[in-house]
Amino acid sequence: MSEPQPMWVSGKEGPRPASVADEWNQGDDSHPLDWYPGDGPESRSEDEVAQFIAENDPETLRAIATRLEHGQWHPSKELATSLVRAASHALLLADGQPAQVTDIRKGLLAAERLFKLRGARLIESNLLVAQRIRTEWELGQMLQGTSRHPGGRPSENPSSGVTGFQSLRDLGVTRNQSSMFQRVASLDLEDLDDWIGGVVNDPHVELSTTMVLDVLWRERTRERKTAERVRVAESVLPADVVLEVADATSVPLAEGVVDLTFTSPPYALEIEYHGGDVEAGDWTRFMRDWMRDAYRVTKPSGRLAVNVPLDTSKPYPRATYAETVLAALQVGWEYRFTIVWDEGNTSKGNRSLGSVNSSAKPYHVSPAEMIAVFSKGAWGPSFEGKDDILPDDWQAWGREVWRLPGESNAFEDHPAPFPEALAKRVIQYLTPIGATVMDPFLGSGTVALVASRLGRRVHGYDISEAYVESAQRRVAQ
Repeated sequence: MSEPQPMWVSGKEGPRPASVADEWNQGDDSHPLDWYPGDGPESRSEDEVAQFIAENDPETLRAIATRLEHGQWHPSKELATSLVRAASHALLLADGQPAQVTDIRKGLLAAERLFKLRGARLIESNLLVAQRIRTEWELGQMLQGTSRHPGGRPSENPSSGVTGFQSLRDLGVTRNQSSMFQRVASLDLEDLDDWIGGVVNDPHVELSTTMVLDVLWRERTRERKTAERVRVAESVLPADVVLEVADATSVPLAEGVVDLTFTSPPYALEIEYHGGDVEAGDWTRFMRDWMRDAYRVTKPSGRLAVNVPLDTSKPYPRATYAETVLAALQVGWEYRFTIVWDEGNTSKGNRSLGSVNSSAKPYHVSPAEMIAVFSKGAWGPSFEGKDDILPDDWQAWGREVWRLPGESNAFEDHPAPFPEALAKRVIQYLTPIGATVMDPFLGSGTVALVASRLGRRVHGYDISEAYVESAQRRVAQ
């Protein structure tokens, strides 16, 4: 009697191989997955097929979803468990290859969607979701530190250790997905597994990656911020550095204690500062208010150096440098000179040059910023101390345009930094060692950091608690 003939998805019929190994050795298109699961003595059960995949062929995980799609299989907790086991084993065999891990995730995602489409219980589909999130954690680990641009190549960041693909686009991974996977991968794996294990069998909870990030990521973020606050509180700033939350228009200092105020105030360019930006229509009054208070806390003959652009275009053309000089004079400062800083860039944004090749409506974009210097009364030293400016620097800085590139690597992503080299020049040019320097718009703490390194006493203020804490971290380092 001939051996029973199995039915194949492909429609082919033929003798059943004596073993799995024999089937693979036949070299035809047949595959053990093509056996219909069922109740007959010659049929493979869903569990047997999934088990075979887990042990022999993890790359065909998505084919299980095809069986579900065609109505050949039906959702069950047993099948979900088998798929999870298959995917888990497949991850071990993927051996750090992002392309294979991406395939496993896609297979789980397809099965998960079909489970839901065919009315699976949450407990059943949650098992698949849990394994998919675990797979995304693995993928995120592989993508950590790589370019998040779809065309970004891992060779741009060889320390990431990622191999087996040329770009995110090759993996079929979007930039947003890459970012999400990396956030998942930043979570502690034990915490992730414990949390998922606590909800996966809840019949009233629909598990998702978004839920994990909403709960664990936010919790982790809160814990990190708390830890940072503790670290800031416990960090030891140099004895001559005071960094506090305060409004620049009323800093907590007595009269006549500052030798130099050097700062770069907000320009009313609609920048998203913590605490907000100044309205353009209110900018001149704002400048007068804080420069009046700076005048109050400055010693006789002390200095004020204000970094502003020559002019700005947001939200309309404004002569910001001229307005700055006028505001300073109105509150009592005496004008001394202006340093031109060529940063090779512009604060005006990507503004066009106006009418093309025409005199109709030209618009000039200057890459220069200005450092307007004033004194409180007579031009002379307000503090007797040793200078640390070199003779050649004194000659060059006193005669030339200062050509220094703008800051391209902002500390903790501050939106409007300026370079340490600029702060160093201004402080050495205008104060001796031991003088007191104030920055009432502390920001990322550049002036405070450089002044402290140069042996000056420092007072820094900002209305943003986040910026003050950031500056404290930076200076305490």
